[in-house]
Amino acid sequence: MVRQISKIYFQGLRFNAGIVFSIALLEEVFGDIDIYINPKSAENTSETVFLSYDFQATHYRESGIPISNFGNIWSQFGLMYCHEDKMLFNLIEYEFVRSIDCFDLNFEIGTQNYMAINPLNLGFIIDLLNPSSLDDEVSLENSLNEAVNFSVLVLRSIKKWGMEKVLIYNLTR
Repeated sequence: MVRQISKIYFQGLRFNAGIVFSIALLEEVFGDIDIYINPKSAENTSETVFLSYDFQATHYRESGIPISNFGNIWSQFGLMYCHEDKMLFNLIEYEFVRSIDCFDLNFEIGTQNYMAINPLNLGFIIDLLNPSSLDDEVSLENSLNEAVNFSVLVLRSIKKWGMEKVLIYNLTR
């Protein structure tokens, strides 16, 4: 049986690319999901996902690259998003998910051991969508919703790009 997600509890005063893309991915897979920001209490069920801005990597890929919020959510639900296409799943993992994880965890990706990871600046762009002290009456919730909508568009575009690459690969074999 497939785990269904209906609630996301987000803890933090800011969001990052991993949190935003996690929410975007879960909404793409499961539809509308209730998002609770800094709740006083949280119900822990199989339909619940917890995300934290202060996430610390406790799991690493075989290559030593850390797994952040997005990598964790991707490993659980990315294959569903890719309609069980493992080639597409792996392509998006290598070209997109890992760079988000590295950015969110301040992991050095320009070193010789990790040259295969593209240093995307998308994490920086998501970070810019946080409310600033210069904003009048901009809430974390509104900013997060805008960032998630942007991330849904990016995820759909990455998926379409990946599907095209997989199709070309399969046609040329």
